[in-house]
Amino acid sequence: MLTPPTILWTGARDATSVACSIHSSCGGIELHVTEGTVVLKREMYPDRSTAYERARTLRDAYGKVGYAIYLTI
Repeated sequence: MLTPPTILWTGARDATSVACSIHSSCGGIELHVTEGTVVLKREMYPDRSTAYERARTLRDAYGKVGYAIYLTI
């Protein structure tokens, strides 16, 4: 069972917006990148620090392709 998500950052470009969030579960930490209700990426990590590191990498990648990034935490 997943806990409520923690949104780490959001990004916007043209009419598209994405959000990166983490969810704690019994098996570890799930990282999601979503566009509206569609999950674009869903990755599992053993701990929060690894998930946060990956979220930073994704944030940088989305920023490089023109998304305006907004940090939420």
